[in-house]
Amino acid sequence: MNIKLIKMPLRETLIAELVFDDTDSVTLKNPMVIVILGASQADPNVPEIGLAPWEQFSADDEVVVDKQQILAIMNPIEGLKNEYNAAFGSGIVTASQKIILPGR
Repeated sequence: MNIKLIKMPLRETLIAELVFDDTDSVTLKNPMVIVILGASQADPNVPEIGLAPWEQFSADDEVVVDKQQILAIMNPIEGLKNEYNAAFGSGIVTASQKIILPGR
């Protein structure tokens, strides 16, 4: 699976499987918005995060997004990729389950 972070206007960051990329648009499968829930109890400097459906009222698993509406496409950190794979992928995750944010 080609899992990517997609930075959208209005400060939304999505995580999704990028299934198609052409000059004008991308097709995302199972896009989820990353929601910051608050500070971690184990480490107040690391936020707790959750994943929520990006378009919660849509019945579609795949969505086509115009590239003009995308600010950036990036690779996710391993812990976040594991969370997504646990929900939508094979369920296989790497050994570390703790999400470590860069620079923390």
